Amino acid sequence: MVTAGMTPRDAVRQLEARLTAAGCPDADYDAAELFRLVTGRDVRLADAPLPEAQAARLESLCLRREAREAVRTLHESGFANVVMMTGDNRRTAEAVAAEVGVDAVYAEVLPEDKAAFIRSEKAKGHTVIMVGDGVNDSPALSEADAGIAISTGAAIAREIADITVASEDLFALVTLRRLGEALMERIHGSYRFIVGFNLALIALGVAGILPPTTSALLHNTSTLGIGLKNMTDLLDDEENTQK
Repeated sequence: MVTAGMTPRDAVRQLEARLTAAGCPDADYDAAELFRLVTGRDVRLADAPLPEAQAARLESLCLRREAREAVRTLHESGFANVVMMTGDNRRTAEAVAAEVGVDAVYAEVLPEDKAAFIRSEKAKGHTVIMVGDGVNDSPALSEADAGIAISTGAAIAREIADITVASEDLFALVTLRRLGEALMERIHGSYRFIVGFNLALIALGVAGILPPTTSALLHNTSTLGIGLKNMTDLLDDEENTQK
């Protein structure tokens, strides 16, 4: 994390690590060149600590390149309010939030503040999903209706979360949403078919149209068919990779 008060050399080291780990929109430049473009100073000659505005700009450059698109897709898939909560300073948090396109940002919050926010949203009748990977996120993960941890995060976060995502790709959240929707659609569809089909068999049997052996055969055949259908993938390859 590039923060205010950091020395230029430390900032460049952070930039290099983020460029390697996450990929940046401005990856055509190396970390030292990014520092020069944002601050107007040569890291080899600079020694004054970074002011907040420059730290925020450097941090916003190192967002995952898919972050804005992932947030947009989450909105399109039905998430009404995407909120960013962080313990970092307000200027940096607001710069990152503006770059990503979230609906609201809360900065300089403590772990208990995150958990309290989730409790208040649930009290309003909202369904809350929390995504986090640090020790400080653990209280909020436990309070959420569904807590999602990243596999590379803290062990306690993975233990508390309801779901652990193996991929660091932010679109894994979008895939989770699509999987949930597809699963519920399949469950409801199968339920409606089974109830309707069995009621029809009972009615035809009572009316004397179908003999018991035929009714039993049709019932078992439908059960086998539903079982085989439900063994297929919930998402096709195109939908699973869509971004």
